[in-house]
Amino acid sequence: MSSKPHVSVLPVQGSRILCVADARGNLSMLNELAKEHNATCVIHIGTFGFLDNETVESAPAGLLRHLAFFSPKLDPTSLPSEEDADIRKFLKSQSPDTSTCLLSELPEFISGAKRLAVPVYTIWGSSEDVRVVEKFASSELHVPNLHIVGLASDTPCPLITCPGGLKIRLLGLGGAFIVPKLLDHGASMTSSIGGMVGATWSTLLGVGELLCNVRDTYAVDEIRVFLCHNSPLKEELLCHLAHTLRADYVICGGLHFFYGLSFNHFAVTPSFETYVSALGQRSAAFAAVWQRLRHSNDLTSLTPQKLELLDLAANIFLTVPRLKDEEINGNGLVKLNHAENEALRNTTAVLFQRLWYFNLPDMTHGNLVLSWKNGRLGSEMSSEGFDLSNRKRGAGNAPRGGWKERERDPVLKNTPTGPAEPGSASSKDHIVEGPGVWVPVGGSEDLIRGFFPPEHRANITQVVIKMKSMKGSKPFSMIFFDTEEQADAALAAIDAAAGSASRIKKERKGRPRPGRGGRG
Repeated sequence: MSSKPHVSVLPVQGSRILCVADARGNLSMLNELAKEHNATCVIHIGTFGFLDNETVESAPAGLLRHLAFFSPKLDPTSLPSEEDADIRKFLKSQSPDTSTCLLSELPEFISGAKRLAVPVYTIWGSSEDVRVVEKFASSELHVPNLHIVGLASDTPCPLITCPGGLKIRLLGLGGAFIVPKLLDHGASMTSSIGGMVGATWSTLLGVGELLCNVRDTYAVDEIRVFLCHNSPLKEELLCHLAHTLRADYVICGGLHFFYGLSFNHFAVTPSFETYVSALGQRSAAFAAVWQRLRHSNDLTSLTPQKLELLDLAANIFLTVPRLKDEEINGNGLVKLNHAENEALRNTTAVLFQRLWYFNLPDMTHGNLVLSWKNGRLGSEMSSEGFDLSNRKRGAGNAPRGGWKERERDPVLKNTPTGPAEPGSASSKDHIVEGPGVWVPVGGSEDLIRGFFPPEHRANITQVVIKMKSMKGSKPFSMIFFDTEEQADAALAAIDAAAGSASRIKKERKGRPRPGRGGRG
């Protein structure tokens, strides 16, 4: 089980906002950290823990194993073996009390047995039970001091007022942002929340509702903070959405790093043209999905108001700056004349440098505190970091000769140099870049391939499985394909038991393509 992380925050005057990610049902820790950091409120992004005992009863076995494996309330080594499919029976035997849930403390907060000490503002993440989220949306469930940002039944865009007159407007988009799933509502009874038991994702209608709510609440004297599950480093459409929302800051997660990140795109992108090119590619990928599904039977049942919201969201993702005039009206994007494209490029160029991002580690590894003092919004980010103790233990067995010897030795050359413990990936699992799909699940290759339907399974060129690489880390897998189109189609059809899957961007020039490997 995960221990409480080492954190260090300096006391300062003014309001203090604790920002954390992926509580995964360990809600009591929110109270502990808020008290430790003297926080006036908590902002949470990522998987909150919207689960209950019915989740254990109804979730697919593979997805249930995923929830249990990543839960901070459980020791992964205590779970049944991969071959033992009866994870449901194990979880029920460990929690005979129906008033509690082994996967999440949320039922105890709903019943009043436990309470949140300070206001908590959260979005829903990628591994929630959509049924539980919808009960909050319909006001059937309620927890004092818990505010779900983005729910129409709650305050969709809550305003935090701090001493000295500072006002912070929270804008939230819940669920994993996966372009092929934006028009897929899954088992959800409401079309703005996509998902099923144990897996939730963003929908285009949810984006439309967010844009509509923001339009009705805009004020120039507010600091606007956009909350999302995925990292905009991996999805330029989220950056574009943040620009459209006029956000000053973005707080995100999804990378599950051991350290937090603080950056803007100017610092991490080679050039503005590089960013515009990547944004154009993602917009074209969305356009392909939108053109294919906009006239489907699934949309004809929506009300005119909801169809208007879909068009509002789609136009945002289709209206992006282009690098060249000949690209202005291509790839199914919204038509722009030269002057319109230049104006959009200039606005985007300013936001490219001004908008600031905070990518948070999981709550068990670190956090961020925003503090207001003397007219400035300061940040204090802390994390427990990597476990490097193995460097000292293995110092006597280190290879001599440095990097030149490693390059000559085919075994040393492919041996990881970072922190590693037994169970880490071997040299045959060398990561290569290419069009592919990332899933937060390890295990056997047959298990990973089984997440895809047969027609997509046949297109897989390589499966790279990374098991535990250091204390507290989680396994993941990368599945590579020959083309971007094959990877996009495979992601759209992947089984929900794979969890919060995402696309791996295409290979960089000069890098080798992944070779054929693994079993067919």
